[in-house]
Amino acid sequence: MRKYRISSCIYRTEDNLGYTTGGYEMVNIDLTGCQRSTRYTVDGSCIPFRSVIEYVQDDSPRVRQTASKKRLNTVKYSREDLKLFIRRQSQRRSRSTACWIKNIGALIETNLNGSINEETLYALEEAIRAKYPSDSSIYKCYVYTRTFLEYLATVYQDVTINAYRELFKNPNRRKSKMAMYESTSIVTITDVKNLLAAVESDRSLPDIRKKTLKAIVLFLAYTGQRPVNASTITVQQVKEALSKSQPTITMRAEQDKCGIPHQVPIHPQLVPHLQYLMEGKHNNACIFDYRQLQRWLYKKHIMLVECDDHFVTKYLRKFFEQHSDELGFSDTYKSYMMAHGMVGVQWTNYKRIREEPLHTKYMSCWGDVTLE
Repeated sequence: MRKYRISSCIYRTEDNLGYTTGGYEMVNIDLTGCQRSTRYTVDGSCIPFRSVIEYVQDDSPRVRQTASKKRLNTVKYSREDLKLFIRRQSQRRSRSTACWIKNIGALIETNLNGSINEETLYALEEAIRAKYPSDSSIYKCYVYTRTFLEYLATVYQDVTINAYRELFKNPNRRKSKMAMYESTSIVTITDVKNLLAAVESDRSLPDIRKKTLKAIVLFLAYTGQRPVNASTITVQQVKEALSKSQPTITMRAEQDKCGIPHQVPIHPQLVPHLQYLMEGKHNNACIFDYRQLQRWLYKKHIMLVECDDHFVTKYLRKFFEQHSDELGFSDTYKSYMMAHGMVGVQWTNYKRIREEPLHTKYMSCWGDVTLE
């Protein structure tokens, strides 16, 4: 016969197996012939048998647990552990993500220096906040550091490292979805034209540099590609695209930040600019480096028209997103071109985008858009 603890209420079985009242009292109930479906009545309502009884293995009194006053011990790890972690995390990642992991690894090596305790973790937190001002950058540092601690806890089977991982949390709360929506900058076609005009009127730039910057601006604005991804496009890819009746660049998975292969239609306005960018370069060379535009924008501080914000390189991608909505460009084709939001069973099992319909739909919406 098993013993059960029954809480302080009147529990009476529908088949009259037994009942008890008051406090926590040990009673013996003969469960012969009792099924799991047996239900007890509590204050007039029926609840399952399993939810009102708690199995007690023996009659010994329960031991009251007291809080331990012992602090967590320092945990050591080797430099090779960190190197192996960085190498494994960087596999099959985009160049920018691998660079992030490497930079965070350098912070970990400098501040933890092979020892994990409360003091070194605090020093690492201070170093992260001193180096990175933005919340998104700080968030990435916390994510990869916690992943490293989880990796060490798994390798060494040490619960102490898991405890330190729980201590190392980002205290900054991420913005709510509504706050993030309200903070999104509005980038209009006027902003892009003003940017091109600012490049043309900058007397400190030689004509060659002006042509290069304008070509970068136009390519990012007409295609919506991430700047870091666009900088990996080679001369050979552009040549192959321009040789087609419907020019379309094929982006490989390793060229995309999210590892998604996709296709990018080329607007007719881009053709002469791409031909200029390819001049004198071999087939494996990249057509441009977005950091040229990034550095120039950082110095000029060009303001947007409809919001209190200045132009940065990534806003050309926002322009493509927002202006595509105004033009009625399909979300499916737009997401595919930009390689974002491609999640869920529809994209993994059903949706497939073909090159010709993509180019046709793109030109029907964007064909008449002139930025120069």
